[in-house]
Amino acid sequence: MRGRMGVFACSSCFVIASFHRLHSRDLQYFREFAAQANAAGRSLQDHYLVIQKVQRNEKGGVHTLSPHELRGIRLAKEHLAPQESCLIMGGGAGGEAAWLLDHGIRNITCLDISQGLLEVCAKELGIKTLCADMRATKLPDRSFDVVVTHRSLHHLFYPFAGLEEFARVARRKVIIINEPIRSGLKSAVRRIRRGRIISAAGIYEYQFNVDDVSRYMFFSGFRPEAVIRYWETTKGPILNAILNAVFRFAGNRFTAVYQRLA
Repeated sequence: MRGRMGVFACSSCFVIASFHRLHSRDLQYFREFAAQANAAGRSLQDHYLVIQKVQRNEKGGVHTLSPHELRGIRLAKEHLAPQESCLIMGGGAGGEAAWLLDHGIRNITCLDISQGLLEVCAKELGIKTLCADMRATKLPDRSFDVVVTHRSLHHLFYPFAGLEEFARVARRKVIIINEPIRSGLKSAVRRIRRGRIISAAGIYEYQFNVDDVSRYMFFSGFRPEAVIRYWETTKGPILNAILNAVFRFAGNRFTAVYQRLA
């Protein structure tokens, strides 16, 4: 029995260790990524944020929101008043701003780390822009009625630094749109397949526990006013529709509205 247990323990250690081996393609990706960051004079983290913004809007224009993106931004619209000042954190070339403008929200400022994308936003939409890091904007406390972020928070290596800044800058509400939910199933599948640490697209994605976000926002002075969960897959709109119809109270994405308590 001891012999069998020893073999089992050793084999288990081998399997667990194999999940943490760095794939050769990951190593090559890092070498190229680090060289690009060094050439641009950026830290690795800042370089990642910049290139992700450029890749997300690589066509150089304001992108059209997809159906699953509209689910979250429609909820946001319900909690925005036309006269309120709205700061979009990580707004890029202005896809979210364009939709809100079309639906009556006029007092919008778009903040992003990429000056190039902001120039596109200002040119095409004619709104105010601010080039800054959403983790440290240097804006005054409570300088905007509402802070909105859409599909940007999960790109931060420490997204709670972003949440802290949102709570500081927002006078009334913080709205977080279409962010990924932590998935135990997804992690298990990756381990079984012994997948790469970095995807082929080179994307880092923080996955959230929604309750953790709400607790963090509570201790930052905000209560959850509306939270929805829904499914977003890359397999097409039909599967998304089925998942959202059958598993209505689950999902791999969430949108949340937080209201200041005092």
